[in-house]
Amino acid sequence: MVMAKLGFGIKWRSWIMNCVSSASLSILLNGSPLKPFRMEKGLRQGDRFSPYLFILVSEALVYFLKKAEEVNLIEAANHALYLGVRMTSSGARETATIMGCSHSSCPFTYLGFPLGDHMNRRSAWKPVIEKIQNRLASWKATILSRADRLTLIKSVLHCLPVYYMSIFKMPKSIAKEIVSLQRKFFWNGASSDSLVRPRVKWSDIALPKEMGGLGVGNIMHKNLTLLFKWWWRFSRLIPPCGKEL
Repeated sequence: MVMAKLGFGIKWRSWIMNCVSSASLSILLNGSPLKPFRMEKGLRQGDRFSPYLFILVSEALVYFLKKAEEVNLIEAANHALYLGVRMTSSGARETATIMGCSHSSCPFTYLGFPLGDHMNRRSAWKPVIEKIQNRLASWKATILSRADRLTLIKSVLHCLPVYYMSIFKMPKSIAKEIVSLQRKFFWNGASSDSLVRPRVKWSDIALPKEMGGLGVGNIMHKNLTLLFKWWWRFSRLIPPCGKEL
């Protein structure tokens, strides 16, 4: 309906619908794919049509907002109305009620990322610390050998903050706390405050195996590597006009 209102012909709309409705999915069960089934509606994650679907929905949203403005249901706010920019709290709540949305304010979480928060603050990284602590609490660490704990540190604990570290620079205080939790788990078998005296410095354990360590890795170095990935992508961006933007 939206594409028809925008002037797209029947043939073009049928092509788009065929692309959307002809896609199929297959679920992996114990590593083996099951029989594919066809999707009735919606888009798959990573589908190239996703950005265009967002544009179509935003066009319809802007249209309805303009209609609501014409009949004095809402007041204009320089095309930033639905984001609540330059609006009073009461006005934002009223607009959210009319649109059937929930009202929120910064900072908030979108797709797992905190938006509108100062990432140098400890409170912004609290979900990461809590996630590690909850994972430690769920393990029966006292019955695990040090080899088992090392495997869990490298495969689980060291990877939990990756989502945040791929976008934000981690404060040193947060890195120290994460390393402290890993060190307590490795030597003591639990995240309690009573820590067995370490026999080897953690900086030596973090070294690669070729250098005499256990290959845990330095979390700050990992954070910088993930951030430099964006510089690498930026340097290879084609066409050059994207770099200017």
